[in-house]
Amino acid sequence: MKNTIKYFKYLTILIILLIGSNLSGCIDSSDQYSPIKYTITIETNDWATIYLPVLLDLPNNTVADLVSYLKVDKKKSSDIKVIYDIIDTNHGKALRINTSGNVTLKAVAGNEYYKNHLELPITPFIPGKEEQPKFFNMSMKVNKSNIHWAYLETNADNQVKVQILSGANIKYGGEYLDSISDGSDDRLHFFTMEHGWQTIGFRRSVVYY
Repeated sequence: MKNTIKYFKYLTILIILLIGSNLSGCIDSSDQYSPIKYTITIETNDWATIYLPVLLDLPNNTVADLVSYLKVDKKKSSDIKVIYDIIDTNHGKALRINTSGNVTLKAVAGNEYYKNHLELPITPFIPGKEEQPKFFNMSMKVNKSNIHWAYLETNADNQVKVQILSGANIKYGGEYLDSISDGSDDRLHFFTMEHGWQTIGFRRSVVYY
């Protein structure tokens, strides 16, 4: 009887040690940083072709590897058709989206992205240097401002609204590059597009941890 009690006692201790070891391993292997996110939301009542600024990897300002992670995250209806790709325009690289209805495209990456991009962040987190890009740029920039080109092709009666959000973080801080609302919608970062070429604004914001 004593041997049986002693056996169960040792077995219990062993199980506790194994559980503790596994938990410790999970903690040690967890990502140090919050996910990198890139989201494009489009609201349209009819077929629309849209060219939008696309994220660029630094320092070479090539189309960001993150763009290849883009997937359809949400659709208003399963019947909505969506096609998207990267194209060249007179203003630079653009994300071309053809959609027949409301859709959200989203890309998410974790710590592995930083392991493959050891140069990030390009510039340090120093107060007063918030306007210097750290993780990404946006294409189709007008001069050196935060104004960028965009294009819309649809029927004259169709109103198209767009929201673009992006963000990346490390243990020192984070950077967000988001579209600026044009005041046509109460929701943050939404802007209404007009037919043809036009300009839209982005705001780069930096937080410190």
